[in-house]
Amino acid sequence: MTRRERSTAMTFLDDLGLNLRDGVTLKGITELQLLQGPLSDIMTHVGQLALLRRLHGSPVPPENSSSRISRPNGWTNSNPRHAAPTRIGRRNRSSRKL
Repeated sequence: MTRRERSTAMTFLDDLGLNLRDGVTLKGITELQLLQGPLSDIMTHVGQLALLRRLHGSPVPPENSSSRISRPNGWTNSNPRHAAPTRIGRRNRSSRKL
């Protein structure tokens, strides 16, 4: 994802959050349907992309989203640095104690 695409996505999510917070009426869909439909679909696809990137040796850097703070004008990150990706490998089964 390019910086421009990420910026566009974050702007969309910020606008959506502000609209939901302010009680904007949704047309033809409830908040629960919005969460269980399009937003759930988006989260699934993001997870699939992250998995594919990891499989191809280009993992998405981990990010601690609990350090983010919701602000009326959007999200801020109190710790902008990302941790280095961890290597995921199989454990040596012969070293396990039975």
